Amino acid sequence: MDQTANTFLDSVREGSLSFLDHEGAVICLPCVVTAHDLPSVDLELQVDDPGEGPVNWNQEQLPDECLLHLIRGNHLACLLLAITDSQTGEGQWRGVVVETFVKEQQRRYFRVQTSLLVEAKYFNPEFVKGGSGVITGTSINLSGGGVLASFPLPLREDTGIRLSIDLSGHKQGTVTCLARVVRLGPRQDSYETALQFTDIQESAQDRIIQFCLAEQRRQLRSRVRLAGH
Repeated sequence: MDQTANTFLDSVREGSLSFLDHEGAVICLPCVVTAHDLPSVDLELQVDDPGEGPVNWNQEQLPDECLLHLIRGNHLACLLLAITDSQTGEGQWRGVVVETFVKEQQRRYFRVQTSLLVEAKYFNPEFVKGGSGVITGTSINLSGGGVLASFPLPLREDTGIRLSIDLSGHKQGTVTCLARVVRLGPRQDSYETALQFTDIQESAQDRIIQFCLAEQRRQLRSRVRLAGH
């Protein structure tokens, strides 16, 4: 069993669970690790009504798998759990650690590989030929702190940029924020551009993080299924 899982479970009790409901929406629930003897982990949900949680969620629709998120200092570990037993009326779950997906890395920079529509708009439209001020690109990876994207034209590094990131296909809508270019790398027919969010609403950042968690879970499930074959 991955030593990272042992390290976090030995030192951190409070965490959160995330999983997808039957409609594909992200459910996030606070929890406490009550016991662990790897690969087995016992959890207790920290909600007033475990059958409801922060959103309407049918307790009869127990997920087969979920992600357990544990934070220690500036680091985050995500453990994929296969749920093996539960007493949902009392908010107690038992799971088996399938894999530790994210090794210790700073939570703000926790990122996932994903391809999304990204629009960069200058406040001065004259910066773009044609006067629209908008350059459309595709994300390479995304986190709560920024995005790495590919654009057909180089973005200016000396001015603020308004970003729109399309999460509508993932039930999170479109997120807008202000950003700045921190790295620019020309490729054969595009420009790989790292952008740091400089002004983003907390609710928008939460939506990005929820998307990242859901996408991470989807990718990990694919990896586990492939490994099973």
